[in-house]
Amino acid sequence: MLNSYSGVVSSVNFNHDGNRIVSTSADKTVKLCKAENIDELLNRACEWLRPYLTNNSKNISN
Repeated sequence: MLNSYSGVVSSVNFNHDGNRIVSTSADKTVKLCKAENIDELLNRACEWLRPYLTNNSKNISN
């Protein structure tokens, strides 16, 4: 969902009951999608961050 914007994503939030994700972008679009379960979200977030953490581990302080 977030990689489908043509501009920078400016905000991502869960709705009040946690079953939808609302995101906004600098391209002035708003997207609403069904939220995955928390395990799927965490797995995708880790996979997304892995290249950054691998390539920048020297710049990250403990």
